[in-house]
Amino acid sequence: LVARLGLAFMATLYFMFEIPALLHRLHLPFWIVLLFIITWFLTLIVSKLLQMLLYTLSSTRPSLKSLVRRCVYALVLLLLAGFIVFQRVSGLSYLPAAARFFNAPFTRWIPVWGWLKGICLFAVEKNLVGLFLCLVLVAAAIAGLIYLIWHVKADFYEEALQRTEETAAILQEAQERQESGGSVLRRRKKDRSESLVRDGLHRGWGASIFFYKTMYNRFRFAHLRVFTKTSETYLVAAVGMALVSRFVLHTREITLVGLVLAGLSFYRALGNPLSQDTEMPYFRLIPEPAWKKLLYSLLGGTANCLLDTIMAVIPAVILLKADPLTALGWVLFTASVDFYATSVGTFIDLSVPGSAGRMIKQLIQIFFIYFGLIPDAAILFFGHRSGAFLSASILAVLVNLVIGCIFLSITPVFLEPKERLPIVEAALTEEQRHTARRHFSRLGLGPFLILVIASALQIGLMLWLQAAKPSWASQEWVTWVFNFAPIYLIAIPLGCLAMRKVPVEPLSKESWPIGRVLMLFPICVFLMYCGSLIGTFINWLFSLLIPSASGANPLNSLVQMDSVVWRILVMVVAAPVFEEFVFRKQLIDRMHVYGEKRAIVLSALMFGLFHGNFSQMFYAFLLGLVFGWVYLKTGRLRYSIGLHMVINFMGSVVAPELLKSVDLEMVDQLSMSSAGGIVIYLLILLVLFILGLILLVIRSRHVRFVSAPLQLPHKGAFRISCLNFGMILFFLGCLVLVVSSLL
Repeated sequence: LVARLGLAFMATLYFMFEIPALLHRLHLPFWIVLLFIITWFLTLIVSKLLQMLLYTLSSTRPSLKSLVRRCVYALVLLLLAGFIVFQRVSGLSYLPAAARFFNAPFTRWIPVWGWLKGICLFAVEKNLVGLFLCLVLVAAAIAGLIYLIWHVKADFYEEALQRTEETAAILQEAQERQESGGSVLRRRKKDRSESLVRDGLHRGWGASIFFYKTMYNRFRFAHLRVFTKTSETYLVAAVGMALVSRFVLHTREITLVGLVLAGLSFYRALGNPLSQDTEMPYFRLIPEPAWKKLLYSLLGGTANCLLDTIMAVIPAVILLKADPLTALGWVLFTASVDFYATSVGTFIDLSVPGSAGRMIKQLIQIFFIYFGLIPDAAILFFGHRSGAFLSASILAVLVNLVIGCIFLSITPVFLEPKERLPIVEAALTEEQRHTARRHFSRLGLGPFLILVIASALQIGLMLWLQAAKPSWASQEWVTWVFNFAPIYLIAIPLGCLAMRKVPVEPLSKESWPIGRVLMLFPICVFLMYCGSLIGTFINWLFSLLIPSASGANPLNSLVQMDSVVWRILVMVVAAPVFEEFVFRKQLIDRMHVYGEKRAIVLSALMFGLFHGNFSQMFYAFLLGLVFGWVYLKTGRLRYSIGLHMVINFMGSVVAPELLKSVDLEMVDQLSMSSAGGIVIYLLILLVLFILGLILLVIRSRHVRFVSAPLQLPHKGAFRISCLNFGMILFFLGCLVLVVSSLL
C-alpha cells in the first residue's frame, strides 16, 4: 500500500512539474495538457475501481482469486513471447522493437488501458473523433465498474461476525486454560519444523541483546542455516537482472542489479522491521538508554541486509565479470538505504500520534522517505555520468547514514512519555478581564508608537538630507546614523514610556551554566534558516503574483557596505540590546502574569512583525520564541542578548565578508584557495543545522509552563490579548511596512 501511494504521489507531483515543459518546450495547447491531467486522474480512478471489483469478487468467490492470478501470469507470458517473436522477425534492437510492439496503433483500442492511452495520443494528433470515442469508452468503463461493484452481493458483515465468533472462542479457550492452571498461549496451527534450532540465545547483555537476537533468529530460521527468504529473493532478483544485463542489454555493468537490490531493500524497510522490537513491552523494561536499544536493533537489521545483499551480488559479479569494487559500492549503498528507510519509518511510526490514522502516517512516511532519496538519485546519476561511480556510491552511503542517524537520534524521545503540567485557568472577574484587555492594548500601543515615530523621523531626516546636505548622502556613517538613531535614541524610549502604566511582575532569577546556553545556539541556527526559507518562498510567490514586488531584505544594502565597525556597533551590539530590552523585558515582564506561553508567543510574534518584511519576519518570530523562553526561565536578559548578538554577527559580519571574497559571476573558475572560507563556513552551518534539529526535538520535550496568577481562560484569551485597540494598531502598522517592503 505504501508503495502504491508513494508511486502515485511522486508520479502526480512529477507530472505537475512537467506542465510548463509540455506547454512551452513541446508547444502543446493548454487544452491538450489539461486532457493529460484529466487522463492521469482517470487512470487512478479506473485502477482503484478495478481493485475494488477484484477484491469484492474474490472475497465472495475465493476460487476467482487464483483464476485471476493465473490469467495475469498467462497474459504476461503471452506478451513476452509475442514481443520476443516480433523482435526476432523485425530485426530491430530491443528498445525500438518495444516502442513499435507496445505502441502499435491497434493498442489504442485495448479495453480501458488502450482507451486511456488513446485519449492522449488522439489529442496530440488533433483527431477529435478518436479522442471523443476514447473519452466515451472510458466513461462507460467507469460507469460499468461502479455498476458491477454496487451490484455484487458481498456481505462483509457476515465475515466480521464469523471472525468475532472465532476470536470469542479463542478467548474462552484461553480463559479455561488459565483457570485449569495451564498455559494461556494459543497453540500454533502448524508445528514448527523439528530441524529448527532451539539451543537458546546465550549472547548479549542489556541493549546489545537486540543485535544478537536479530542475528540469532536469522540463522535459526534460515534454510541450511544460511539462506533466509529475503536472501533467496535477493538472489533470484540479482541473478535474473544479471542475465538480462548480459544477454539482453549486452552490458557487463552491475548497475541494474544494484538498482533492483536497493529497491527491494527500500520497500522491505517500508514495513518498519524495527517496530517488532519497539512494540514489545520488554523493549522499555530493559534499563538502558532508548537510543542505545534502537541502535543495536537497527544494526542487527542492517547486518542482515548486508549478508543478504552480499550473497546475491557474488553470483551476479561472477556472471557479469563485473568490477568487484563497483559491486562493493552497490552492497554498501543497499545496506545504507535499508538503514535510512528503517530509521525514518521508525521515527514516523513513533512520532505521529495514532489518532492521526494509518493513511496520514503513510503519507508522511512517503513524503520523508521518497523525497529523502532524491539526493541519492542525483549523486548516483552524476557519478555514473562522470565515470566516478565508486566515489559517488560512497558519498550516497554517507548521506544515507547521516540522515538515518539524525532520525535515529530524534526517535528515542518519542519512546518516553512527555510530562505535562496542568495549566489552571484563573477565575477572572469581568473587571479583571477588562483590565487585562486594557493592559494588552497599551503593550501593543508602545511598539506601534516606536514604528510610527521611527518611520516619521527616518523619512524626515532623509528629506532634510536631500534638501540641505546632499553631499552627505554618500557617507556611510550618515546612512547608519539616520537609519538607526531615530529608533534607538528616540522612538524606543517614547514607546517604553507608553507601556509604563502596565504593572511589572518581576521574574525569578536563575543562572545557567555556559554549556546550557551554548546548546541553544545550534537550535537558533536551525530555526533561523528554516524561517529564512519560508520567507524566501513567500517572497517568490508574491513575485509571481505581482511581478513588480521585490520583497528584498532592507538590511541587505547595509550589510554589504564596507564599514565592518558600523555593522558591529549597530547590528551586533545596539540592535540585540535594544530589541531584547523591548520585546523580552518590557513585554514579557508585563505579559507573563496572564500566561507564560501566551507571553512568549505574542512577544515573539510582535518581534517578527516589527521587522516589517517577509525576509526577516519568520526567522525573527522563531528566534523570538527561543529568546523569550530563555528570558522567562532565567529572568536574565544577558542570555538572550548573547544569543542574539552571535546570530547577528554571523548574518551581518561573517557571511557578508566571506561572500565578498568570492566572485559569483566566475563560479566556474573558483578554486579551493579562493572559496575555501565560504565552503568551510557552509559546512559548519550544515553541521549546526543538523545538530540544531536534533537538539530542538530533544529539548522541546522538556519545555514546561506553569499556571500564571491571572491565567487567561482558553476561551476568549485571543480576543482579550489581540483584538484590542493598541494591538490592532500595531498589526496594521506592521502590515503597512510589509506592503511597502514588497512594493
